[in-house]
Amino acid sequence: MTDAPESPRILGGSATDDEIAAIAAVFAQLQLERAAAVQALPVKAPSLWMRTLRPLRRPGTTDGSWTDIR
Repeated sequence: MTDAPESPRILGGSATDDEIAAIAAVFAQLQLERAAAVQALPVKAPSLWMRTLRPLRRPGTTDGSWTDIR
């Protein structure tokens, strides 16, 4: 931190209700600005290879016995 007059200073003592409300408003505004600046991740489309893949067969629906083959 610099000693410039516009720099925040930490003072001792108990904060008043007005000071707590002010800092809460500042943090809320900062959070809104930060959330607005975040860009969504681009949705990556599946590659041509992934789009052409097909399942080789249906998933097994039997209980493991050989008599119920479909």
